[in-house]
Amino acid sequence: MHIFSTLKELLRPLKKETTVLNNDNGQNKQNQGQQKEYKESKAFKSAESFGKPKFKNNEEVKSKVPPSNCYVLFLKDGDTFVGMHNQEKKTFRLAGINTPEIGEQMAKESTDFLKEKISKKLVYLTFLGVDLYNREIVEVFLDKEKTQNVNKMLIKQGFASSERYKNSEGENTHSIVDYVQNEVLEKIVQFQGKGVWSDDIKKEQPKVKRFPR
Repeated sequence: MHIFSTLKELLRPLKKETTVLNNDNGQNKQNQGQQKEYKESKAFKSAESFGKPKFKNNEEVKSKVPPSNCYVLFLKDGDTFVGMHNQEKKTFRLAGINTPEIGEQMAKESTDFLKEKISKKLVYLTFLGVDLYNREIVEVFLDKEKTQNVNKMLIKQGFASSERYKNSEGENTHSIVDYVQNEVLEKIVQFQGKGVWSDDIKKEQPKVKRFPR
């Protein structure tokens, strides 16, 4: 009987250690489970928000809206083309300029230049009304920011003259500021003798300005 009492006393510390160890293991498993749930929750929230744009204010939202654009199908001449806009086929007339008509000197060169710039490409437009021939009068740009103005490029290369083109109501489609800018560009190119302003071409051009089409 004395031996059993002695063994019981000796085994009591071991029993306590085993109990503590089991409790520790249980607590560790519980902690691991909580950590796993937290990580999974965090990963889910991260995945849920992935790819969603974050806008600070309304102005930033507006800046994400794409500008008016058009896919150019083919050209009619140096200042007129046909394109798709809002899933509709339309004819467009470049505003503020006038290029040589088919059969006139430099007509092919101006058309080829415009073709190289915009044909079979997406361009960005500023609409300025409709003309007498039911064509959309437009400023054409190569970029979304509207810094690369194709209308002005034609003037700078000497393929177009400045014209304050009118809409179907007989109103000018350009502001006086835009018109003066184009006139200044034209004077510079005339001085340089480029394109339609070269000496050889000027001799064959009529002195009276024709009605722009």
